[in-house]
Amino acid sequence: VIVNSDDKPGVLSKILSSFYDHNINLASIISRPTKELLGKYHFFIDIEGHPNDENVARALGEIQQENKINILGSFPKAE
Repeated sequence: VIVNSDDKPGVLSKILSSFYDHNINLASIISRPTKELLGKYHFFIDIEGHPNDENVARALGEIQQENKINILGSFPKAE
């Protein structure tokens, strides 16, 4: 998942709180500058779950209210 947001205090914290509130485990978080403006970042976040899962859909819906989300893919869990 890529989350793109304006630079303001607490953006990443609010994103992470949505995943926490819906009991979604995070596997990885990477931030990269957008190269548009100083202080503006893309967040690449790997989660355990599928966008169609009820909890994941709720969390993404909350995050999408203030941020742009692009889903890069979804992979089955290794057994």
